[in-house]
Amino acid sequence: MNDFLNFSEIDNVFFDLGSVLINLDKNRCIQSFSKLGIKNIENLIENSFKKGMFYQIEKGEISSEIFRDEIRKFSDTSLKDEEIDAAWNDFLLDIPEKTLKLLQFLQKKRRIFLLSNTNKIHFDFIDEKYLLSRYFEHCFLSYELKEAKPDDGIFEKVLKLSKVDPERSLFIDDNLQNLQTADKFGFKTYHTVKNISEDSIFDRFMCL
Repeated sequence: MNDFLNFSEIDNVFFDLGSVLINLDKNRCIQSFSKLGIKNIENLIENSFKKGMFYQIEKGEISSEIFRDEIRKFSDTSLKDEEIDAAWNDFLLDIPEKTLKLLQFLQKKRRIFLLSNTNKIHFDFIDEKYLLSRYFEHCFLSYELKEAKPDDGIFEKVLKLSKVDPERSLFIDDNLQNLQTADKFGFKTYHTVKNISEDSIFDRFMCL
């Protein structure tokens, strides 16, 4: 997977978002929701990323408005949209400046894309703060595609829309299941367990 990359054979690079480009803090998010009086939020978040409202908003099955209304059902107080969004966005930490410089450099060398399981509340917050979408030829987002990694469907749609050759494309993700599906579709894959700015592949990219 990681050790046999020949960058002369790579025309396109697909980046995951969470933990690869942006740092995350689930505990901070849980604490923020708890302060709003959301009951049992830790178990709710832990058990809901493959079902329930957290999964549904990432697949675009429910709107941001419905998501907020579902959150309100777990609180005894009346919560404003802004309070819910702020707590939800506390999941997100920062995109290091070094990471942004890598994207700026790489977009001159290769076609680069974003391929992320995310939701509109999170992505709007990130894009407003970092103007992230300007670095990519296209952002393939689960809530827009109505598909989520690691399912086959999202990779089928990405290949159809981007018209890239998967065998000349690199997909970078921190989730092995996602990489296994990408590999099945012919992508070269790279597994990182930390922000790309701290990974050894960073220097390899900067030498292109």
